[in-house]
Amino acid sequence: IVAELVSKPLFNKWLMNK
Repeated sequence: IVAELVSKPLFNKWLMNK
């Protein structure tokens, strides 16, 4: 699913933001 592909980089960015 496309949402998963977008979620991975998005989650990575969120972790880096924290």
